[in-house]
Amino acid sequence: MDDASLETRQVLSRIHERQISEGVAKRLPSFLDDVEVDITNAHCLDFGCGNTARDSIRMLDAGAKHVTLVDVEDGWMDTARTQLQQAGYHSSQFKLLDARTWTKATTENSLDFIVCNGVIHHLAEPDAAMSALSARLRPGGHLYLYLMGKGGVLRDFVMKILRDLYITDPGFKRLIDSDPDVVRSALIGGARSILVTRSNSLPEQYKGLVPLLEDAIDVDFVLTLKDRVATPIYEQYDLPMAIELLESHGFTLVDRVFPAPRFKNIRALLEDVYAFPDDPISIFLMGSGNLHLLAQRVA
Repeated sequence: MDDASLETRQVLSRIHERQISEGVAKRLPSFLDDVEVDITNAHCLDFGCGNTARDSIRMLDAGAKHVTLVDVEDGWMDTARTQLQQAGYHSSQFKLLDARTWTKATTENSLDFIVCNGVIHHLAEPDAAMSALSARLRPGGHLYLYLMGKGGVLRDFVMKILRDLYITDPGFKRLIDSDPDVVRSALIGGARSILVTRSNSLPEQYKGLVPLLEDAIDVDFVLTLKDRVATPIYEQYDLPMAIELLESHGFTLVDRVFPAPRFKNIRALLEDVYAFPDDPISIFLMGSGNLHLLAQRVA
């Protein structure tokens, strides 16, 4: 396993643990609510499952017979197992494997449904992963794939300017790598300095912004910032690129869905941007939007 994958797993593991404690690990609606696929009694794979086991639980809730959870190394397994058990599932209904073991242990055409949610865009060799998934999915089986979209002024600010700053500015890197509460305090302090600590008093109509700061910038917001900025690889795709990736590995696109997260912070302003990515304001802010794709392996 390459160093970037290990570092990504370490970054995301810390984020996932805090998301669980904050109760925000499931703020995105289940993809199974948006796609027309029956996975009753299906053998499923959650590739890049993370500590939360979120999508595995959703597949079991939908009637899957068995789910295999796969991620890098084994540091995520205890938390994922606990999440599954707390959701009421027995160890006979799931299996947890590190990526190396899974690659050696699984057989071709053995799976009915695969979830690969926010994984491929973190990989140095995405084609190798897609080939492995395609080989193990039976012909006619389905893949649910989420890829980070590209473009838009807001996304470019985060994914280009802030990521470059993280690499080049040691002070900014130290801040982003700090405990989420420390980062949140720094962000709120910076915002308050603009709104409160100023040479001229804030115009009356804008003073209502001040008490909104703590709600607008919460730990969930900070965790998203850490995810976007601190992971070593974060490739972005538009829809033609995603279709080419799928087709080159034996898949055909069935549907694109538009789930909108339910945020409790300032990102709530963007919920409709996620839900309606083709609107002009959505394209301006977020480019191609997030790519939530249902694909099928061709026979």
